[in-house]
Amino acid sequence: MAILLTIQQKIPQMTMLKTELLAPAGSLEVIYPAVRMGANAVYLGADIFSARGNAGNFNREQLLEAVKYCHARNVAVHLACNTLIHDDEMESALNLIKYACEIGIDAIIIQDIGLVSLIRKAAPNMTLHASTQMSVHTAEAAKMLYDMGFERVVLARELSKTEIKEIADKADMIVNGYAFTKDGEYVRVLNLDYLNHAAVILNDRVVETNMDDIETQ
Repeated sequence: MAILLTIQQKIPQMTMLKTELLAPAGSLEVIYPAVRMGANAVYLGADIFSARGNAGNFNREQLLEAVKYCHARNVAVHLACNTLIHDDEMESALNLIKYACEIGIDAIIIQDIGLVSLIRKAAPNMTLHASTQMSVHTAEAAKMLYDMGFERVVLARELSKTEIKEIADKADMIVNGYAFTKDGEYVRVLNLDYLNHAAVILNDRVVETNMDDIETQ
């Protein structure tokens, strides 16, 4: 079951807000309906270095097809490289990052801080997102990541709506947090002070819900 992640992004030096619909994708068969239903971006994992190792992931040919399909429809693709990388895996990880640059991946979601400096050398223009696997739960940690060059952080899943809002208010970057619906499904939200509703893809339907129907755990 796919969950639509509704995000609202503050645009620097502008008063308007940009709403981004970000959807998880475990296969090309998931990407096609997500894009048709209006997703602005998808996130997915390669067949290596994805925290969802047992989920459907993408080999290089499938990654290329996903990027071509999405970019032809103005949809961004974020690649999760969000496991801890051992020393003997660094070369393989960097090869994956370089390939991601070559095919036009829009952002890399990472957990391993040690990978940051290597990515900056191999792919200096690559956009970095901090994975929820980092367990970021303070504004200070978000600010540190911002100083390191991250543009987005996905906070620890244990945070409440109030805590997410407090961090979002203090951070200079895009801040995502996890919230849970009363039915136990989660949606990922950004800057709850700006978010009036959430949307969920449920059985291939977009379902809108008021924030009153969302609770955190």
